[in-house]
Amino acid sequence: MARHVVMFCNHYQKEVLAVLSAKAYADVHPVFFPGVCGQPPLAWKTLYESLLEKIECDSVDVICGPCISGMDASLPGYHYFNITGLKQCFHMVANPDLIDQYQKNGCYLVTPGWLKRWDYFIRHWGFDQQTARDFFAEFTTGIHLLDTGVDPDAIRNLQAFSAFLNRPCQVTTVGLGLLDLLLNNIVLKRQLAVQRRDQGRLLENKQRETSQYAMSLDLLKTLTTAREENQVVEKIVEIFEMLFAPGILACRMIEEAALESQPALSGNPNRFILPISLSGRILGQLEIGEFQFPEYTTQYLNLASNILSVCGLAVENARHYQTMKNLSNTDGLTQIANRRRFDEHLNSEWRRMSREEKPVGIIILDVDLFKRFNDYYGHQAGDDCLRSVAAVLQKICRRPGDLAARYGGEEFVVILSGADDDGAMQRAGMIRDAVEKLHIPHEDSDVSRYVTASLGVATRIPTSRFPANDLVLAADKALYQAKMTGRNRVVAAKDVSVLP
Repeated sequence: MARHVVMFCNHYQKEVLAVLSAKAYADVHPVFFPGVCGQPPLAWKTLYESLLEKIECDSVDVICGPCISGMDASLPGYHYFNITGLKQCFHMVANPDLIDQYQKNGCYLVTPGWLKRWDYFIRHWGFDQQTARDFFAEFTTGIHLLDTGVDPDAIRNLQAFSAFLNRPCQVTTVGLGLLDLLLNNIVLKRQLAVQRRDQGRLLENKQRETSQYAMSLDLLKTLTTAREENQVVEKIVEIFEMLFAPGILACRMIEEAALESQPALSGNPNRFILPISLSGRILGQLEIGEFQFPEYTTQYLNLASNILSVCGLAVENARHYQTMKNLSNTDGLTQIANRRRFDEHLNSEWRRMSREEKPVGIIILDVDLFKRFNDYYGHQAGDDCLRSVAAVLQKICRRPGDLAARYGGEEFVVILSGADDDGAMQRAGMIRDAVEKLHIPHEDSDVSRYVTASLGVATRIPTSRFPANDLVLAADKALYQAKMTGRNRVVAAKDVSVLP
């Protein structure tokens, strides 16, 4: 008799079997129902009669998204029946926050199991190649594979699907850590139910171990929701403090091949080192020792081994999130902040400087006669020129609150937190000199043999009656004055009476 049946969509069959094989759950029997993505959901009664009713078992777990309708957990004949309903099946292999971010960016998410049947789904949706291309071009920015690493054909299938739709594709390696945690959670909950039923036969140390596993699962839920890597590290430390009550605890997020790939004792039986890894890559290590209950060292090591992959997954998710956040705030050409990031940072610094009663400086820069430069030298040279100017601005931004951004076209803007009139004008003069000293030839310029820049400067101590955007407008008017009076110069807003 299969003691415990777990039911999954067959799109995740390879992943589930890989996790179960690694964990060697002797009493777990996987059953897979057909995936029907984008079609009417499966009827639970039909599914039960065709699959589950034919299997002898005493406990059942069903894991599904919205692909099954009419779920009924009151079936007779089982001492344990549990349904884990997910908003999306992708949540089995990737952090929900990460999935939400990808979908907000217009990504069409796929998994290796779905990709094996992509042509089947295209036909059943009623698409030919042209209508499929039109549909996906309108509603998606590209195809994004959540690669679990179990199907060697996944990348080839992704490329075929991408080529069929004529859409760009991208891959994120998610591994099996989150699915491992989900299955571990399912098995432990079922074991807990068995233990409650057979309480009189359990030993005291088994009860303690179950309690620790339950605690670790609750703590790990908070770990997988952290978005920033430093938050993940803090939560990892909190988890091990709660579980082990150690006297020594240190976490380092580094990636070195020399680090141990498996938990290891360090010569001291009351201390061991844990690698934080994902898909064979070492992301860091955690050193822990001087346990409050050293007699449970072996038990601690076993428990730690079960949560290591989740720690690695949380770190990797945080890094993916940070990468996407950086991309959304970065100008693609110059690799400095974009207009969106500038607006966010200005509002933040405006509030901070208002509390500290210190000024905020704005410098707006325009590359002189840039259209002529583009026409004369070509757009590639124009792009190189803008990148060089952006590099100059980056060097000028030395303080924590400073920011250089591309404002649009050949215009750039610099935020100088805490800079007064003299300081902002001095920094603007340095920028003007540095741009000219790049010695980028500009034969079609009426100003100089080389590329030059005009700059407008405005500073102000923030008040509730003076919005941040008015400071930008003042700097822009000063820039206009600089261009009208000959270019290649710096003009302060206070000198042209544009600041109240």
